Amino acid sequence: MGRLANNTRWTVTRVLLTLMTLASTVMNASAADWPPTDHGGSDVVSADGDIIWGVHTGIGTFRVTSGSALSVRPYDGQDTATGMLEVHALLIEIDGALDATGAGFTGGGGGGGGGGCIQPCFGIIVLGGFTGGGPGLAQYACAADTASSGGSAYVYNAGISTWGCSSGSGGSGGGGDGPFGGIPGATDTVHRGGYAAPETNGDTSMDRSTLMGSGCGGVAGTGAFCSATGVGGPGGSGGGCGGGTIRLFPSQGFRMSAWCAILANGSLGEMGKPNGMSGGLGGDSLRANFDSPWLYAPGTGGAGGGVLLDLASVNDLVVETGATIFSLGGGDEPANGGTVKIFRPITGSQAENPSVLAGRSLSVSPAQVQDWEIY
Repeated sequence: MGRLANNTRWTVTRVLLTLMTLASTVMNASAADWPPTDHGGSDVVSADGDIIWGVHTGIGTFRVTSGSALSVRPYDGQDTATGMLEVHALLIEIDGALDATGAGFTGGGGGGGGGGCIQPCFGIIVLGGFTGGGPGLAQYACAADTASSGGSAYVYNAGISTWGCSSGSGGSGGGGDGPFGGIPGATDTVHRGGYAAPETNGDTSMDRSTLMGSGCGGVAGTGAFCSATGVGGPGGSGGGCGGGTIRLFPSQGFRMSAWCAILANGSLGEMGKPNGMSGGLGGDSLRANFDSPWLYAPGTGGAGGGVLLDLASVNDLVVETGATIFSLGGGDEPANGGTVKIFRPITGSQAENPSVLAGRSLSVSPAQVQDWEIY
């Protein structure tokens, strides 16, 4: 699948900004956590700012209320119920945003920039070497993330009345977590997270399986040079996180309102910090682009996560125009987007599918599992 056209990218950005504005307009004091459980036939009605994760069974009506955002708790590296949501309910209604953006595997931290060193002049040391920048941070500790600090500079005696200096090298970035996490990149080189293959979607599955998106690898910091000013190198960019996975199993009805969304996009990483005399700090991995007090780094996207709508048994299916499912890589990138699967009712319903923007999207009747509609 090719890259999105500019007008399509603008549409994606505009819809996401609209959803974020709706979700942040009112901070609901009753926001709650919804851990995995059997609800024993009761309803689940979310408020803006609620957090949900894991498998939820025995639900009467599951409703994301109008103008609100219900977010999936991000994967934390330990609890396998985090980073995913699975809902079994009689009726599922999406009137707001069900959001697993950046809730998958973490990206790697960026490497620190090397420390600068002022070139000695006539054997006179004006100032010594400066320290390298510290590494960026992943969202949680993982074996793949080995981001390191930039090297410090130093001056040395090279002989009688002769002095030299050695500037600091850039630190390495950390790898992205997940089965297809991006490897650490050299300076200005990015290895994005993948969905079912390295740096791309790669999914050929025909069943109801879904995956979390893997994180993007961090980028190495830039080394410094000995100079009259002793400027250090900037830090490397952090890698974005993969999208979480959302799995919905309504047994009787599914309704999705106009301009509402299910989101499992990857995120972008944070740009490395600028340098001074010392090296710049490496950029952090981010769950969402607006998490950064600094700037996000283009091209550092985690992979989109998987979305499954199992509508095979519903007899009440309403999808209004403008309803959309997003599972793109960070920065609206389709190449490492996740997979969206929609199992349609065997008979009856003429309702349209939601609009889908993803790396791979499939719609099928369970009676015709080899007859996929590919967007």
